[in-house]
Amino acid sequence: MDVSVAYPFAKTGVVGKIGKGKPVVALRADIDALPVQEPEGVEYRSKNEGRMHACGHDAHMTMLLGAAKLLKQREQQLQGTVLLVFQPAEEGGAGADVMIKEGAIEGASAAFGFHVMPMWPTGQVALKTGTIMAGSLTFKFTVAGRGGHAAMPHLNIDPVPAAAALVQALQVLVSRETSPLGSAVLSITQLMTNSDADNIIPDHVTLRGTLRALTHEHMMLLKQRIEEAVPAVVSAFRCNGSVDWQLEHHPYYPPTVNDAGAAAFARGVAGSLLGSENVLETEPIMPGEDFSFFTMTVPSTFMFLGIRNETAGSVHNLHNANFKIDEGVLPIGDAVQERIHLTSEERALFDTLLAAAKFAGSNTVLRAAGGWVRDKLLGKESKDIDIALDNMLGKEFADKVNEYLASQGKETHTAAVIHSNPDQSKHLETARMKVNSLWIDLVNLRSETYADGSRIPKMEFGTPLQDAMRRDFTVNSLFYNLNEDAVEDLTGRGLEDLRQGLLRTPLPPQETFKDDPLRVMRAVRFATRFNFAPDPAILTAAASEE
Repeated sequence: MDVSVAYPFAKTGVVGKIGKGKPVVALRADIDALPVQEPEGVEYRSKNEGRMHACGHDAHMTMLLGAAKLLKQREQQLQGTVLLVFQPAEEGGAGADVMIKEGAIEGASAAFGFHVMPMWPTGQVALKTGTIMAGSLTFKFTVAGRGGHAAMPHLNIDPVPAAAALVQALQVLVSRETSPLGSAVLSITQLMTNSDADNIIPDHVTLRGTLRALTHEHMMLLKQRIEEAVPAVVSAFRCNGSVDWQLEHHPYYPPTVNDAGAAAFARGVAGSLLGSENVLETEPIMPGEDFSFFTMTVPSTFMFLGIRNETAGSVHNLHNANFKIDEGVLPIGDAVQERIHLTSEERALFDTLLAAAKFAGSNTVLRAAGGWVRDKLLGKESKDIDIALDNMLGKEFADKVNEYLASQGKETHTAAVIHSNPDQSKHLETARMKVNSLWIDLVNLRSETYADGSRIPKMEFGTPLQDAMRRDFTVNSLFYNLNEDAVEDLTGRGLEDLRQGLLRTPLPPQETFKDDPLRVMRAVRFATRFNFAPDPAILTAAASEE
């Protein structure tokens, strides 16, 4: 891909760079695996015994590479720099903290990351403003006594009942010393002695586990109280207790806290690709994540990408040996990290149109439609800008634009109007005008209905969905919502078809071609021009005598 690369960070981390100048935005994927044995017989089984991507980090890498390809194709349109951060040691070594300290995201003004999650179905994204994941610490407690014969306990100092009492006592710290409104978890996951004989009281007991909380303050409070409680509780049993936080192997991960502005931006981008109904608000979850170091350094957002798909077998939880990715999620991850990049002329034009709508008090939602959106997403420049209006005709809005321009002392231009003529054009009205340095066509969102035996439609104002569905191909049904600064794929297939180079109709092809047989010729011409593969259903419909 001819991407500039810096290496190494945190021993095995890599940072790619696309674009130049500011702003600088970091996209992060973690790359490490887990000490889990992958099942026999699966085609993706690791070549390294006892190692498995049981947390989906291989999918994260794949999606970031896909985003890199898309961004590289559009590098000339980028207004700034994208850092592609491939980060090691998320599963315990705080690789994010190390990479940041080594300068991996120096100059960045924002960072974004996500994690695949089988809790939500494929095609959904979940996020929230504020704390989304807990802080985490791992620990090893040692309870030391004096071992000896189990039949003569009075001659020994038994650490086992001391350890059992400690397990119970520590839970009181969560229930009685943290706020009921602030979640915390203290889990003892291992309890081991230095003896495997049934008739020997051990010299010591080792307890291992994890501590989680949703605020740094709760984490530090619990850490302090644990350090006080462990020796105090076991001393009642004449034992000694010590606490090791294992920071060398698993440093403290602070809570992951999403920035409000970055979360709103990510929510808008995801909504434009997946539909706002598929962008969900989630409650915080208690696993930890070292993306938290990004959120502490620059305004950042971390979100969850659903992968649950019973048909694909993607139903098992993270860190499970049967964990499996629904690979249908991969293009979604690519696209969530991509958006339309405007030239300075286009940005000035759209700002003017939005200001004119606000000046007029019209509550008009402005959408760039059709070929311009398609071409921009393909990395091509386009001057064919249609602005679809949702509540007025083109001439009326053109007059409002000129009124606004005049109020600002700027040059105005008379709009040329093409009135409705269903025999020749399927627009209710088109007003062509020059704004700043660009020409635009002001058209309308519309619906079409056909009488039996007629190819002349009855046209009326329509919804964005009605307008998208009446267009010839899904890749021409995409909108760019100026008000939201987001791409809208209302057919649910346009972006995917654009990525795959597939030519498909929003409605069944037979219905599309019966309404307008000339669309058969458009399909041939379009497929040839863009090197797109026609959907087999298009070929079947085109060959039909009907």
